[in-house]
Amino acid sequence: MIKNTLLKASAILLALAFSLITVADMYLKTLGDISDTPAPQHITQATDTLTHFKKKNGALRIMSYNLLADTLGFEGERAQLRADGVCKILKNLAPDGVCLQEASRNWFACVMNNTGYRFVHPIRTGLFATMTAIAYNPEALLLIKSGEKVFEHGGNSSLRRAVWAMFEIKSENEFFILVSTHFDLEKTDNFPLESATQLLQATEVVKLCLELNAREKCPVVLGGDFNVKKATKKIPSPVYDIINGFFPDAEASAHSRNYLTTEKNGNPVDHIFHTDTLKAEKYYNFNHKSLEELSDHYPIMADFRVKGDI
Repeated sequence: MIKNTLLKASAILLALAFSLITVADMYLKTLGDISDTPAPQHITQATDTLTHFKKKNGALRIMSYNLLADTLGFEGERAQLRADGVCKILKNLAPDGVCLQEASRNWFACVMNNTGYRFVHPIRTGLFATMTAIAYNPEALLLIKSGEKVFEHGGNSSLRRAVWAMFEIKSENEFFILVSTHFDLEKTDNFPLESATQLLQATEVVKLCLELNAREKCPVVLGGDFNVKKATKKIPSPVYDIINGFFPDAEASAHSRNYLTTEKNGNPVDHIFHTDTLKAEKYYNFNHKSLEELSDHYPIMADFRVKGDI
């Protein structure tokens, strides 16, 4: 009698869970409908030029992009109005893995339903808007394992975290780990010195990357919005220097650099770092003025050599 009751209760719970997932999936599909909001022609023209940046065989292509959230407290227009342009960027550049920041529920739905990309934590990201995320191309990468770490020191935990995933590169039978992060933005009276919170976050993310590298014995790529610039002769950047002391910056280490405009200052706070066992071949900063209508950040990207020459 008790066994039958438990079986019935289990069946009811499973049915309810299935129903909730189905309803959530249907809801996300409605949020991802951008059929009536195509990108303006000048943005489409800009994104179409990105097809020239073909990835060579054997390369691992990683992008980092802060999408500018459209939720309360953020300045972005509704994601559905900007998503066609962002989806065209993803389709035309075809990165294997993407470090996303401020990926609100609407952004998640738009990317999930209008591209071939999948998210490392799809249900959590979709339902609870964990806005620091990783998207990946399942045709190129096989997800092996993943995890996340909310910073012990920081503001909004939906943003201030590090999300990681270990992938197998299908064409090469090689493994790597991708980490996406988003540091606090804090103005201090000691400018240009960064805040103590950012220094602590830098220490946390470096520790995480070193632990993953040692445990899994494979290269690590760290991308995100760090809210700090590179150091210059006149202006120090201790947060940047902490990370760069352990991991090269792809912009500096790459054999070649590509900018859509002659102004080489787009995205001064967004970076892609990597362990030195992975060689950066090309770095891209898509600082095209028309893309400012999509987000207050430009997408950045790096092509890495997995093995041999590319």
